[in-house]
Amino acid sequence: MRVGERVALLAALLLNLTGPHASSCPVEIEPPRVVVPYGGSFSVLCRALTPMVDVIAVEAAYGKQDQNRIQNVTWSFEQVDAWDIVASCYVNLLPSSNYTELQCQNVIPVTVYKYPQNVTITDTEGDLDEGILREFRCDVTDVAPVDDISVTWLIGNTPVQSNHNLNGWKELNDTKKPGDVSSLFSYEPRREDDGLHIRCQVNFNLGPSGPQKPQTSQGLPLRIRYPPAKITRLEDTELEVGSSSTLKCFSDAHPAPTYHWDYYKTGNVQVMDVPGGSHLHINKTTDVNIGNYTCIVANDLKNISKMARVTVKGANSQCPITITPERLVMPYGNQTSVLCENSNKDASRNVIALNWRVDHHIVPGPRLFLDKVLVWDPRAECIGTFSGIGKCSKSFDVTFYKTADSVSIHSINHTGPMLADEEYQLQCDIVNVAPVQNLTVRWYQGDDLLKDQGSLRVTGCPHENKVECDIQVIRSPVNVSSTITVRLGRNQDGAQFRCEAQLALEQQPPPPMMFHRLNLSVHYRPIINKKPESKVPVFKGYPVELVCEADGRPVADIHWYSAKGVRVSGGNLTATEAGVWTCNATNVVGYNYAEVEVVMKEDYLPLIAGFVAATVLIISAVFIFFYSIYYKNTRMRRYSLKNPKPSALNGNVAHNSWDSQLPMTKLS
Repeated sequence: MRVGERVALLAALLLNLTGPHASSCPVEIEPPRVVVPYGGSFSVLCRALTPMVDVIAVEAAYGKQDQNRIQNVTWSFEQVDAWDIVASCYVNLLPSSNYTELQCQNVIPVTVYKYPQNVTITDTEGDLDEGILREFRCDVTDVAPVDDISVTWLIGNTPVQSNHNLNGWKELNDTKKPGDVSSLFSYEPRREDDGLHIRCQVNFNLGPSGPQKPQTSQGLPLRIRYPPAKITRLEDTELEVGSSSTLKCFSDAHPAPTYHWDYYKTGNVQVMDVPGGSHLHINKTTDVNIGNYTCIVANDLKNISKMARVTVKGANSQCPITITPERLVMPYGNQTSVLCENSNKDASRNVIALNWRVDHHIVPGPRLFLDKVLVWDPRAECIGTFSGIGKCSKSFDVTFYKTADSVSIHSINHTGPMLADEEYQLQCDIVNVAPVQNLTVRWYQGDDLLKDQGSLRVTGCPHENKVECDIQVIRSPVNVSSTITVRLGRNQDGAQFRCEAQLALEQQPPPPMMFHRLNLSVHYRPIINKKPESKVPVFKGYPVELVCEADGRPVADIHWYSAKGVRVSGGNLTATEAGVWTCNATNVVGYNYAEVEVVMKEDYLPLIAGFVAATVLIISAVFIFFYSIYYKNTRMRRYSLKNPKPSALNGNVAHNSWDSQLPMTKLS
């Protein structure tokens, strides 16, 4: 009730007590309401609130009344045997009273109640499943009044629902009399309620004067089935090599769950059930114990799982599969297969599946037939699925190859013979070969390996298209070329170049080598390698032979030209007179020349010979003359003794072995 309504009600009560405008009937009833069990007793006092009373009495079909005074009357019922008791307290007022109505009455409310004969819960469907609604029914029989009771549902001792509008009471003709009613409760089972009791409790809603003790049904035990919801005590573990450890798995469920472990099964692992859970014991840990350990908890409602990772310090997990052969180099399209197998007995115990994956496509089964692989660069791996490990894989290295259809050499942008000391490019074309990553191209000149081994590129491939032009990437057959730059000298005419192409593969025997030879002609302009001196004398009557020789490819044509316009074919020229001659050597490449000046000389040989003879005669005569004088002076001893002077031995004294020294004077 709101505050305003309460204030208005209080004002009305005050008016009833103070004057005729306040109440239509000045009668007080004690107690103001009667709540009595069937077969019980009660009494009610009616008291006038004004002395202006002529008559006060109780009008009722049951009970008796006792009027003590003019203003009071007592109404009592020794043993209630009626269900619908109607009674009222009335007064007749004196005409001199201030009330507008001289006769009035107030109803005496009487409620007869009866505790239910039975309060029972009905459920015929058996066990409950968690989360699935179940409807329970509480039947209340032979209770009165049915419209003043409510039913409260309890799980354990906790109220969970209260119903006031019960089923069945509206169908009763007289709700004051005992009747049968029921209450429905939609219950969503919870695992925490398992084992508790569900009850329904009947309460009378008759106020403080009514019965306060509820009547409760017997408890119905809740058997709730619920799936395992959480696994506890299972955590990742890191172990030392050689150590031991126990993994623990616990969960709550009803019916009691079963426990199963999924792991890589080895001889040093044991599983044992314990109350409420399961243990997995690892004894003397090794690297094979690395992996995932999954505990699976299940009952007939659901199964759940939790995984713990076991690692071993200093050890790595290995994928227990082997591939035979481990690597293969083979011609594309050959009928060859490769086998993927378990690497040991433990792997055979734990294997779930062995399959191949080739370029994102799954090939079922452990054997891969390579002639069915249609790509040149397959990315193949064997995928093994094992308990505890899950999926692991090993790659298989296979190289498909194709030898070249042909190898050829040609010059780039040039045909015909080459010119000495000019640069030219030679290209070696290798047609339809794979894989080019393993292609080795070697250039030879004669039997000598060239310093310039050229650059290898895909033929006709645009440089901007990196994927199709990248030799390190492309694996399918392509045409490739190798280009070198050569400069040949004049002494290298007929030089032979050889291009060898071979796939360098790990295969025995290796694929055959392919090669091509190219012989080159070298042309060069003539070089005059034999010619006369720049000036050659010629004597009249004595012609001189001039010789001019030149080296050139093709062979040079040699001609002599004089300043006077005379042309002489060939390299030999007989010159008889003075003049300037030019030797010209010419071929298709170019020309070369040399000039010779022939100088005319007089013949002084006879004159010289006469002069030489005369000179000889004169010299001979002079010699003879002096010799004769000497002979006379020395051999005939003609000396003069005039004015002799002795002196030491000198050139002016003649002496011999037998002569004594005498002073002499040499004759003049």
